Amino acid sequence: MFFGEAIRDFGNDVPNTIVSEKFELIERTMWSLVGALYGIMGADYMEREDVSAVDDEIDLSSVNIMRTGGAGRIVLTVENASDGVADSLSREAFESFKRSSPTNRGRVVFCYSSNRLLLKDGVDVTSRGKMYLWFPSVPIIPEEDDDKIDLPDGPVIALGIIKLKRLIAPRINKMLGDDSKEEVMSGIRNVLGTYGVMLNEEEFKGKVEAIL
Repeated sequence: MFFGEAIRDFGNDVPNTIVSEKFELIERTMWSLVGALYGIMGADYMEREDVSAVDDEIDLSSVNIMRTGGAGRIVLTVENASDGVADSLSREAFESFKRSSPTNRGRVVFCYSSNRLLLKDGVDVTSRGKMYLWFPSVPIIPEEDDDKIDLPDGPVIALGIIKLKRLIAPRINKMLGDDSKEEVMSGIRNVLGTYGVMLNEEEFKGKVEAIL
């Protein structure tokens, strides 16, 4: 339906060559929106995964973590930590962490290092218990007609359709005119309103230019 909505206004002017490129066009559309708006809509991509440590390390190489600057931070919940959550430390603070310090009683701390989480425990933590990693995930790009479009429902999907139309139009020699830019701007405003986000003029302009 996503691709069908984008080509509907073009009627019969969409050749089979464009239809054959639809997954490439959808991927470009998704990365355009994700690149511009992930920091705003990232909560919709948070996932949870059971994790365990080997030699005080958690291997993240198979975890689909979004690593852009706009992505939210990862959170590690630990059953037997004093407040149920491990504290994220810089590498320097992690290296200087003293297990025996009274201020570290019951604490579990971690340091994010490449594809690993390095862990240390404070005094009184004899077993960490169950651990869950909450992380911003990378959107899944569809490869089959039945695959879901991994964009949040509502205004984000609507904006995606507008962007996809803008990618298709020049391929079939169609001019969209100034109304298309206004559609993009209105679509971004709808997304911002949905997430309760306010941007200054320069920030808003940057989002528009990124999606155009």
